[in-house]
Amino acid sequence: MGWKCLKFSMTQPMYYQYGYGQGAAPAGMAYTYSSAGEDATGFAAAAMGDLNGDGTLSTFARGGVILNGQVKLSTQVFVQNEFE
Repeated sequence: MGWKCLKFSMTQPMYYQYGYGQGAAPAGMAYTYSSAGEDATGFAAAAMGDLNGDGTLSTFARGGVILNGQVKLSTQVFVQNEFE
């Protein structure tokens, strides 16, 4: 299972829901990130999961932009409810 367009796949069991988006946060991912979300060349990838089954999701995301044909990733990872 994976995204052929990104050349990304996983063969191990998945514990998170993964998403990505261009120019905005991935669909269903309730967070914001720096200029990547305001720029048409911006993108973000995120993972959300509830490993302890209490109904509260953990979210991890990283954004970036394409500048002069090069991928520039954010230096920070967005983390919300890390231990949920």
